[in-house]
Amino acid sequence: MNNYSTQLHGLKREISEFCEKISEGLGKPKQKLVRDVVFGVAAAQSCLLSEMARGLNEGITLKKTIDRLGSGLQKFDAVDTLRDNFVVLAKKRLSDKPIFLVDLSDLAKPYGKAFEALAKVHDGSTGETVLGYWTLEIAALGAKAHTPIPVYDRVFSSVEDGHVSQNAELFTALDWLAKTFDSQGVHVFDRGFDRNIVYEHLLHNNLPFIVRADKQRNVIHKEKTLNILDVAKLYKGKCNLKIRGVPCKTSSTSVKLPNFRDVPLSLVTVHGLGEEPLMLLTNLKSTDSKLSNAITKMYLLRWRVEENFRFKKIDFGIEDFRVRSLKAIRALHCMVSILTGFIALLSEQRDDFPLPAQLVAASKRIFAFTLQQFQRCFLLYAIADGIAYLLRCTRLPLARPNRRPFVCSAQLGLRGV
Repeated sequence: MNNYSTQLHGLKREISEFCEKISEGLGKPKQKLVRDVVFGVAAAQSCLLSEMARGLNEGITLKKTIDRLGSGLQKFDAVDTLRDNFVVLAKKRLSDKPIFLVDLSDLAKPYGKAFEALAKVHDGSTGETVLGYWTLEIAALGAKAHTPIPVYDRVFSSVEDGHVSQNAELFTALDWLAKTFDSQGVHVFDRGFDRNIVYEHLLHNNLPFIVRADKQRNVIHKEKTLNILDVAKLYKGKCNLKIRGVPCKTSSTSVKLPNFRDVPLSLVTVHGLGEEPLMLLTNLKSTDSKLSNAITKMYLLRWRVEENFRFKKIDFGIEDFRVRSLKAIRALHCMVSILTGFIALLSEQRDDFPLPAQLVAASKRIFAFTLQQFQRCFLLYAIADGIAYLLRCTRLPLARPNRRPFVCSAQLGLRGV
């Protein structure tokens, strides 16, 4: 039988120090709330207040714990502080020019009636229009393992007071990214953002971007206005590229948008992934003849933000919340995203510290990871399961600080920050 007491003690210390760092500058009641929510969600793998309270295992009645958590989330107004403090830690695991993956998703509440500002959203899982909230997610890829690290999240409703539009929410996020990262990095978008107003903002602020183009878009090619799909079919591909074992051909040609005739762009086409070519518009420039391959690889990494959001839905049940006010929903969603970021930081350091490997071992997967799989796989599920298993092994209240000094064998690099 394995004895996980050492790993459990070190894990609690790591989470406690992480919560202390991200809640720096807040009052003690808010710091305690952040610590309790992070521990509760990690142990219970649920966003239900009742399950979080059971996971915390406090020496008071369950109802009192639920009431305290609910009241704290209702009053919490320091989401921006948590995000800014977390980004300070995350920057150490990003490259100088990170890749930002932008995604607009949904939190579906089809049977909800008492939630504040419920609006109609497109449920990406079923393709139907249901009640819920929009969520704008931006993740940055880690420098080593390309783990998606969430750096921005925003839950909003189209019927809430003060709401302008989805574009306004996006521009606020992009402005925050530019300010925080000094306009460095490449912004990668799916075809849902293939809008003239989005191009205008990106070009006006000189932000590097890659956007998957919709086949209905027109472009100017060799002084003629043509449908982008017709242009893509003119180029069968000069560079070879294997995508998950599928041989593909990529090529790049110069085009312009009708609304921005003075700005040259590149159209990257990828043949071999389906009946129609994949079409990417970018303002990245290079003299390398294989630029099209590099652009394609960067865009394909965008699917990791989809996997990141799916991870939050499956492992933490982010859609299964019961807090009713929009303020509490935003606070809870932000803390769950930051917990996901903590797990992503652990995954990004899988080769540097033993704790990620210990957590994967504690998760007791059916099939063991090979060394190559451990170095490359999406480990967030395994690490989250390992954290939950270890935290459930303790009989003491989870959020209680360790009373005896301990030097953890696996540091997240938080000390001395």
